[in-house]
Amino acid sequence: MRRTVMIRELKMDSIGSASVLHVGDVAVIRPVNWVLALQREVPFFIEGEGGFSNYSLFTEPIPQPGLASGVRMSRCNDPGVIRVNFVDISAIAASSVVQLGNSGRVDAEARVVNLRHLLQGERPVGPVEED
Repeated sequence: MRRTVMIRELKMDSIGSASVLHVGDVAVIRPVNWVLALQREVPFFIEGEGGFSNYSLFTEPIPQPGLASGVRMSRCNDPGVIRVNFVDISAIAASSVVQLGNSGRVDAEARVVNLRHLLQGERPVGPVEED
């Protein structure tokens, strides 16, 4: 169903990488944000260490939710119009979606690895993986 979106006021302070603010109808939204951050106190680099394929997080399939069964839903759509008085959003980031209107399919993905190699005494310590 196609409808018109009428928004009186929309305030957004910040929108981050691969994020979407969409007003109106959309068939598919697929924001993707892969991040590999490497921090070292001593600047040394190993050839090929920055490839996404080196980390299983980036190669594993994303689990898909199953179809819900036994869910009862009732809705009454105002014919042709979505009316919104005021929307105030502080921030969206890392493949987030704010959708005001109809969405067909939304597949949002954000995979992040932070590696920190810190000195402990005289020896480098690491890597430390964080989600």
